[in-house]
Amino acid sequence: MGAHIAFASEFSISKIAFGDFSGGVYNGGVARAAHVSKRPLFLNSKRPPTDVRGSGDNMSDTAAPTPPADASARASVDEMREAMKEIFDPEIPINIVDLGLIYKIEDTDGKVAIDMTLTSPHCPVADQLKARVNDVVTKQKGITAVNVTMVFEPPWTKEKMTFEGKLQASMLGIM
Repeated sequence: MGAHIAFASEFSISKIAFGDFSGGVYNGGVARAAHVSKRPLFLNSKRPPTDVRGSGDNMSDTAAPTPPADASARASVDEMREAMKEIFDPEIPINIVDLGLIYKIEDTDGKVAIDMTLTSPHCPVADQLKARVNDVVTKQKGITAVNVTMVFEPPWTKEKMTFEGKLQASMLGIM
């Protein structure tokens, strides 16, 4: 299943992980410690989450070309989708894949076209999310170019979320 989510600091994570909730309140699968900063920590996750700010070194819409590779040495669409799970919506601590924001991924000889949407067309971090998707997919093996297109048809609805995304949203009390 999806990652278990707790809002806490590294100091209190051991207490949360081992069931000592004396400093916080257990509420529907989410532990919130009142005395610590509330930044998401994703337990049981294979890789640490990153935010949309990324490294700030690649803000273009298309990736810089890399040396060509044969199809056997190229990342699959599933591997690209899995890699994009490290990108989280800045307002909802759920990754963009589980939120259902990635509509289409097409790979043609290492040139990848991605159609994605936003939870709102007026999202203030649209450019940063787009750049982050570009950056993450560009780093996959055998990818020579990435073109990310924002689409708003069909509009995003919570029904587009994966089961894991809906579970996380339910645990956070936002669904």
